[in-house]
Order: sequence, then C-alpha cells, then structure tokens
Amino acid sequence: MDRAHANCQDPSPSASPSPRGPTLRRVLAWLLLVAAAAMFCYRGPWRAMRSGTDFALYYCSSVAWAEGSNPYAPGNLRDIAARSGGAPAALLDNAVSPPVTYVLLSPLALLPWRQAQGAWLGLNLLLTAGMLWSLLRLADVRPGSARGVLLLALILGLAPLHTGLKHGQMALACTALLVGAIHARQVGREGAAGMLLAAAGLLKPQIVLFFGLYWLCRKRWRAVLTAGAVAGIVTAVAFLRLHLAGVPWWPQWQENISRCFHGGYCDYAAPDHAHIFINLQHPLYAIFGSREAATWIGWALTAALASAGLAAWWRTSDGPRHELSILAFLAVVCLLPVYHVFYDAVALVLVLCWAVSVWNTPLRPHALAAILLALPFMVSGAAALHVLAETGRVPAGWAGTWWWRTLLLPHQPYLLTAIGAVLVSALFRAARPASAGASGSPRNPGSRG
Repeated sequence: MDRAHANCQDPSPSASPSPRGPTLRRVLAWLLLVAAAAMFCYRGPWRAMRSGTDFALYYCSSVAWAEGSNPYAPGNLRDIAARSGGAPAALLDNAVSPPVTYVLLSPLALLPWRQAQGAWLGLNLLLTAGMLWSLLRLADVRPGSARGVLLLALILGLAPLHTGLKHGQMALACTALLVGAIHARQVGREGAAGMLLAAAGLLKPQIVLFFGLYWLCRKRWRAVLTAGAVAGIVTAVAFLRLHLAGVPWWPQWQENISRCFHGGYCDYAAPDHAHIFINLQHPLYAIFGSREAATWIGWALTAALASAGLAAWWRTSDGPRHELSILAFLAVVCLLPVYHVFYDAVALVLVLCWAVSVWNTPLRPHALAAILLALPFMVSGAAALHVLAETGRVPAGWAGTWWWRTLLLPHQPYLLTAIGAVLVSALFRAARPASAGASGSPRNPGSRG
C-alpha cells in the first residue's frame, strides 16, 4: 500500500516532459539557418555583383523607355549599354517584358549602370527581409522558435531565390510584393494590399494573375479595385510615353516575342537551355515531341488540378481559416501552364509558409510531404544535370536516353505537380466535417512557437 501510494505521489522522471527534445530541435533549426544564410549570401548577393546579365536587359530597356526611344530594338539597347558604364550586352536581343515593367524600373534608369545594379540588389535584399517578416506573420510563428527558425532556413535555402538575386530577375521582387499584399490584406489594409498586388503584377503578371482572380472571387472589392486602378494608371503612362515619343515599338516587340519563344532563349523546346524551365510544357514536349500537344496537355493537366483544388475549396466551410492553404496552392498552379523558369519557383515560399503553419495540426503529414517535395529546389538540380551531361561527366549513353530527357532532367515540373496534389489533398482533409475543429488553420490561436 505504501509503495503504491509513493508511486502515485512521486512519478518517475521519465514521466515528466523533458526539455531535451525541444532544445535539440531548436539547435538543429539554428544550424540549418546558419548554413542556409551562408549559402544565401554566397549564391545570391555575392554573385549578383559579378553577374546581373538579366537585369542589364531590364535596365537598358528602362533607359530607352525613359528617354523616349525604342525599348525593344536590340541595336538601340546595345548603344545604351555601351554608354551606360559597363552593362552586359549578352541578352539584349531578348526584350519581351511589357512596357509597364519599365515604368516601375524607370527611377533606376536615372543612375549609371553600376549604381543602378547596386541599388537593385539593395532593393531586392530589403524586399527579401520584408518577405521573411511577412511570412513569419502569415505562419503565426515567432522568429526565435524552432518552427520560425526552420521557416527562415527553408526560405533562405531556396535555390530559385539565389538565382533570382544573382541574375537581377523580377521574380523575387514580384513574390516579395505579393507576399506583402497577402499580409496587408490579412491585417485589414485593403488599399495597401491592392497597391502591392498591382506592383507585383506589373513586374510578373503570369505569377500574380491567379491571386487577383482569387481575391475577385472572394469579393475583396477594395483591394481588387485599388489594384486595377493602379495597374490602369501605370499602363496608361507606359503606352502614352511611347506614343507621344513616336516610337514604333509594337512590331519590334512582337518580333522579339516570336523569336524568343520559337527557338530563342524563352523556348522550352530548345535543347541548349530547356533545363531552365519548370512549366509542364518542358517534359510534355520531351515526351510527345509536339508544341501543340505540350501546350494543350499542359493546360488540361493544370485545369484538372485547379478543378480539384476548386472543389476542395468549395467544400471548406470556414473559408478564411484555410486561406493560406489556397494561396499556397495558387502559387504552385500559376507555375505549371505557361512560361516559367527556375527562379520563378521562389513562389514556393508560400508553400513552405503553409507547411510550417500547419505543422502542429492533423495536416502534419501533408506539410511534411510538401517540404520533402520542395527540398530538391534547394539546389539547381536540372542545371547541374545539364552541366554534367555537357561536360561529359555523365555517360553519353545515359544523357541521350528517353528516361533522362523525359523523367530526370525535367524533374522540377513533376515535383511542382506533386506539391499541388498534396495541397489539394490537404484542402480536402481540412474540409472534412469530423476535423473541422482542428483541421490545420493557418492562424490557430495558441499555436505560436
């Protein structure tokens, strides 16, 4: 009796929770963050000051727009590069962005090339910092907690983030502005959300379009109307400037688009650089050998995935609680049907944010699956495989096989499709009535940590 009473009053140490587990997780998370931050600094900003070939194209076209000359004429852009103070001229034949992009970048056109390049890098770093802060808020985790540190490590480790910084591409700025718009709308700043969404869409409309349509379906009228007004004003300014200057830009723009997307730098069927693409047309063309088949089947697969997501969203009774799940799904879907290259996969930050936010819910298996499928994007896998094949480090018998061209080299579109399927499954799981009370709300009070 006394022994039994003592056992009831004095439980063994093993029965009490030990801080060792949480402490170990936090230490591991910090180690991952340090490694990811080091990789980010080296592969992003450090290389950016020695590259910037893509940004040189945007810079020269913005200078041309600002001074009233043709922002799409290769000869004109080469002249601007020659007098800019060192802007690389390697990609100046590939000006295909709409004129509205050059309006937003026109303040940088007032600077010499080196200063403009440094200013763009500094702006991208500030946008990255703001994006990290917004993602922590969206995931509802503390920066110093294990989950918060893990989220920061996963985002800073994304190779598309590094590649976008290195080349001075628009994808990072677009995604950061989009994340800022989502956070602003979440805290009730509808006007700011609309302006940020418009800015993101003017830089990369193919990333932002689905998000605008989603807000329209959700009747976020003030945000949508603000975005439409800002986009309309900037578009009017862009076209009016070229019209008043008498610039015959339209035929040259159409010629550039045709050349770039049919045998040029933007062509997923071109063997020299097909590895950079992450849209479904890349592997589908390798399978069927037809542009028409790749386009139609790519859109059909995307429509099927989007329809499944729409059906899951329709079944979700408490819509706003699962908005982050839907936004993460849209971030994946927008990458599949149209032209996208590796650095555009920085949009996966929304998927990682969602995964961390639902980690302590019944959706943990889905979160784990999404993170595991996103891990290959921590390296430039397709580019590495391409280099290995080109340098002879992979046997020629392998690099020429069907499975190499259709399965291994274009593995990134398959991973994105699988992530989309995981998110659809998570949406259906969250919509089950039996789990409505604890289905993985991205903003679950008391779950911070």
